[in-house]
Amino acid sequence: MTDSVGISRNKRPRSSAASVLASMTNEHKQHARACAMQGQEVDAAGKAVRIELDPALALISCNHAWKRRLKRHLEANLGATVLELDEAASDAANPKSAKKDQSHQLLASVIPKKESLERLALDWRLWAGVRPAHNLHLVTVVTSSWEGAEAEALRLATEARAAGAGALRLAGHPKTLISRLTESLPLEVPLDPKDFTHVLHAAQLPSGAFGLGLCPRALHPPTVHSGGEGGGDGG
Repeated sequence: MTDSVGISRNKRPRSSAASVLASMTNEHKQHARACAMQGQEVDAAGKAVRIELDPALALISCNHAWKRRLKRHLEANLGATVLELDEAASDAANPKSAKKDQSHQLLASVIPKKESLERLALDWRLWAGVRPAHNLHLVTVVTSSWEGAEAEALRLATEARAAGAGALRLAGHPKTLISRLTESLPLEVPLDPKDFTHVLHAAQLPSGAFGLGLCPRALHPPTVHSGGEGGGDGG
């Protein structure tokens, strides 16, 4: 049985994290390692941990009620591998927070084919109308510290400009990361929420680590489905 957006309602038995990890390619294990990275984690030399990802880690911000349905849609229709995020680490880091933001939770996946990413970004059933999904963040590097995130954001912006990109739009999860990035990036980095060619993403994972990435305008669903009006977008 399928719902109005073509997503199966049939329930599947939940696989253990160990069995899912064992079935992944080495490339996907790298993504799983990035998803599990703890905030402020350091390596043997005492430096912040940094993991590059190729293909990008796709983080969908969505309502909690839609997570299982979206997971089945990604796996069945887009060939995605959905990864577990460390929600327990988020609870431990914020013991006083009794309520989670049920409307903006992250669903992590690896979508190897570019055409599948394009289909995801263009699928109006997900991004228009009732908007079961809010934002799509494409992450190519995960770092364990905010200082590392600032450095990666500047690196991505600098490389984009060197490659001929125009102004950038900022997208953050949570939205407060947008103002933090705006303050940290130098004035030489052009930011424009309307007239831009690429989107610079910053997302804080439940574990406390930060994911950064850059994508072309065409792979940013809020732009595709709303014309890109307004300021930098959170979610």
